[in-house]
Amino acid sequence: MGKKKIVSIGLILGVGCGSIIAISCIDKEAVIPAKANGRSEQKEIVIDTAPNEIQIGFSSEIIDLTDDTGQNYYVNYRIKREQSRQETKDMLRLLLESDIRQTREQAQQRWLDLSSKISKEGEIENVLKMKGFKDVVSEVNSQKASITVLAQKLTLQEIYIIKRTATDITGFPADNIQVTARA
Repeated sequence: MGKKKIVSIGLILGVGCGSIIAISCIDKEAVIPAKANGRSEQKEIVIDTAPNEIQIGFSSEIIDLTDDTGQNYYVNYRIKREQSRQETKDMLRLLLESDIRQTREQAQQRWLDLSSKISKEGEIENVLKMKGFKDVVSEVNSQKASITVLAQKLTLQEIYIIKRTATDITGFPADNIQVTARA
């Protein structure tokens, strides 16, 4: 084998083993800070290691990481969102291979929840673009949806269309749909 292959395999094994060791050593919770464009983003991994029941929790919040305006804001938001999703998938992938049945089951449920979230966000964004909005990003969690639309300001009719669309897709009441205009 060449030196590049050996180094690549070593890095992959090192990162994989390090992740497994880090996950197995976490007692209650860990907070992983990250910096992007001068602002911090916080991701939290909670693993409860009670002997009879294993609780695994992943949460991440995408925050405004850029001062970009116009189309750049939406492009950068999607890039950061995809990076965050990929990190979550990578963590779950490790847990899906666990020998502990409860851990695998919880990781499977988290994977399904993430897939549902991604599907709803994509559907909201695509439907609103088909309804004439220039650009849209959405963030859906278990209780609410936040939708940001590329516009200087929104009319009451546009806000109604956005909330109605998000309500139809998520099942959330209109009060749990936050709409923001950003140009």
